[in-house]
Amino acid sequence: MSNQTIYRHKITLSLISALMLFFGVLMAYLCYDNEPWETIAGFISGFGCALMIIFVSIKQPKNP
Repeated sequence: MSNQTIYRHKITLSLISALMLFFGVLMAYLCYDNEPWETIAGFISGFGCALMIIFVSIKQPKNP
């Protein structure tokens, strides 16, 4: 993907990241006693949080 394509879909990708973060936290809360689900929920939350930081910090590409 080029920078312009990612920037064009920045809001959509940010919403997907926020949903991943939300559902990861929700899954961790609802499945608190089951160890594998806590690990999966932690991965989803961490991945969603990392993507959110990346997509929020993307600047508009400069045209040459």
